[in-house]
Amino acid sequence: MKTVPEETCLYGPCRTELQKYIEEEVYLKHSIIYARKAKFSFYCWRSLFFTTITAGFASSAIAVVVKAGYLIQFGSIAIIIIPLLGSISATILSQIPFQQQFDIWENGRLEFDRIIADGRRRLAGAKNEEECNRIHEELINIVAEADQNSTERLTALLGNRARRKKRKKKI
Repeated sequence: MKTVPEETCLYGPCRTELQKYIEEEVYLKHSIIYARKAKFSFYCWRSLFFTTITAGFASSAIAVVVKAGYLIQFGSIAIIIIPLLGSISATILSQIPFQQQFDIWENGRLEFDRIIADGRRRLAGAKNEEECNRIHEELINIVAEADQNSTERLTALLGNRARRKKRKKKI
């Protein structure tokens, strides 16, 4: 039976662990989560933005209909409720920076996608277990640094709320 030298071995324990780290830790725990948070921020911002605009137009249209003598009972209530919803949406939009949160999460997702691509490229070029171990250590440090950078940007944007959320998750 022929044995393959260590330098050309493609499936050593480190290579398997590094592949698992890239797929499970970096992709599933970072890239996917950042994508979900970016999508959530985007949809919150978009929903509130369109609610604010639609409330203004709808209340104007209902006011015209009520003034013409139609929908008097429904219209008088709607003229109160719809602008209230628009005001609440506008207040939330002005207090919570959804657009900036989206940018931070999306940039973080893109960064983790670059880390994944780079990790796969470097893994494919690794010639031995020692090089594979070095790549694994470097990727761990790069992922930790990218996550820390995102946390710092969120903290700068939101104040201490972002740090409190991170601490609660660790406990």
